[in-house]
Amino acid sequence: MYNKTYLIKRITVVFLVFNFSTLLYAQDYKLDKVTLEDVENNIYSKDTSAYAIILYKTRQTYFETNKQGECEVITKISKRVKILKKEGLKYGIEKIRLNKTREKRESIKGIKVFVYNIKRGKLQSNKLKKENILEDEISENISETILISPGIKVGS
Repeated sequence: MYNKTYLIKRITVVFLVFNFSTLLYAQDYKLDKVTLEDVENNIYSKDTSAYAIILYKTRQTYFETNKQGECEVITKISKRVKILKKEGLKYGIEKIRLNKTREKRESIKGIKVFVYNIKRGKLQSNKLKKENILEDEISENISETILISPGIKVGS
């Protein structure tokens, strides 16, 4: 049988190799500008029954120290969705739950939502406005922010 030291070294080497290979294959994808062709394409050949497709979604979470010296969790989310059918319009509504206490309340900052459509053969963008942001109290400790994508329709 193997002794403990040998097994620990072996597991550590395997973990380091796996961790290093994960870093090598990590994708650094940047959202390109939306083109007229992107909006015109309303068929997803891999699944013609799909209501919508999530073309891109990332979530980055990290910690920062605020001005009061407190640690804050920062989460950045980027997402691109293509609406293919009427049933996919629900993907134009984003619900974000936030925790709150008497002393502290989570918040959302820097919201950017754009909806792209074709109007008279040209690309048109609609930007999220304050009236498209709703607040709902779920309970004493939880609130929900609802983002309704402006001008969303099949093909957006």
